Amino acid sequence: MGTDDSALSLNPAPVQKITAFRDATGVGGTYPAMFKKLGARQPDQLDPFIAAALNAPNPDDPAILDTTATVEVPLIPQQYGTKRLMAADIILNIDHSGVTTLTTFADPDTGNLVIHSPGFTAAMDRYPYRIQTTSQYTPVQYPTMLERMQGSAVEPNFDQLLLGTLWLLSPDDEADDTLPGSTWQPYPQHFVFWNLCYGGVNEFNYTSQQPITIHTGLAFGLLDSIGNSMLAPINDAMQDVMNGLNETSMQGYFWTL
Repeated sequence: MGTDDSALSLNPAPVQKITAFRDATGVGGTYPAMFKKLGARQPDQLDPFIAAALNAPNPDDPAILDTTATVEVPLIPQQYGTKRLMAADIILNIDHSGVTTLTTFADPDTGNLVIHSPGFTAAMDRYPYRIQTTSQYTPVQYPTMLERMQGSAVEPNFDQLLLGTLWLLSPDDEADDTLPGSTWQPYPQHFVFWNLCYGGVNEFNYTSQQPITIHTGLAFGLLDSIGNSMLAPINDAMQDVMNGLNETSMQGYFWTL
């Protein structure tokens, strides 16, 4: 799997070079039903006996109680046609600053030991709006609340939107190792309406929790140090909750008119 991208501009207009494709008629391939009528062949399947062996229950698994279970061997369905079908996804990529988690180690005498708080990463040194192609688009993953509470959250420093898919249908009986060329028929599939807009949020909303501490002055302050060290895990847990609830984000959003 590879990617190619180019800057999005009016002058000069971007020329996109696509070098990576996925085989929609290969093993595990999928494609829209319309290509069945156009002669695309059925996606390849594993040999039925190999597929049955891979899907068979593990006899050593203690969760398997039914020792009489059988494995159904699927039949190969009828072929639709003999044409191969390749595809590439076209993505709009927008760069911006990202959000990460900063970890600070403190003196336990102060009532904290490990403090998690939001930090920022710089944007990629590229043109901010880029058209990108890839053989298979994978949606961007944004951190969950649990990841923020655990101090492992990293928000991407870019936003992506799947604009469309370019499907390429081969002539009849094309060899499996042949790459798309001028004899293949292109079919664009669009996922975005006209007048696409984008807006950055740049939300800064984070509250730093003040730790609970003890100030008695007893035993020349030794009791305070011992008490604050005992309170540090509680204060750290509270700080992790506040970090999980924080809404600091650079993620933008798309809309159409």
